[in-house]
Amino acid sequence: MKAIRGYTLLEMLVTISIIAIVAGMAVPSYRNLIDNSSLSSTANRFLGALRYARSEAVKRKGVVKICATDASGQCTGAAGNWVNGWLIYIDTNGSNLYELPGDPDNLNVDVDDILLKQLVLNEESITIKADNIEYDSLVSFQSKGQVNSPVKFAFCDERGQEYSLGLTIGMSGRAKIGERGSATCS
Repeated sequence: MKAIRGYTLLEMLVTISIIAIVAGMAVPSYRNLIDNSSLSSTANRFLGALRYARSEAVKRKGVVKICATDASGQCTGAAGNWVNGWLIYIDTNGSNLYELPGDPDNLNVDVDDILLKQLVLNEESITIKADNIEYDSLVSFQSKGQVNSPVKFAFCDERGQEYSLGLTIGMSGRAKIGERGSATCS
């Protein structure tokens, strides 16, 4: 007769304990990976939008603007509200933005302006802030691709500055993302 092979209850408990300990150590690392990916993805989407707007300004030999949007997808004058998304448009008449009647905080592009792209984000755990008040809710590229002054955007989440990303736009209008921890979150 053959001996029956199996696992004892003690062996199974030891195996389950080891799996639980390893899983417990992996979960925080996995959470960091997810958060880093989300922060990088948002920064890269914004970088892509900036590069697109700059190239359109040069191609069309006119002013192209990106404005921060509110939850309804309309341009907003609220500082640091880039996390809802943005509109990219050609400011055909140079009027910048106008106030919607009765709502001074809700701004929109003029009817004469040409909407090029719209991106809606819902990144509630991420903040995007400019270090220059001029860029709190609007970036404007001139016909040769330049901006009025350099700016650095900080992409942050609840983990703080150590995990932040900085996006810099130089006077020439060229934008690039810096290393992790390169932005000031405040």
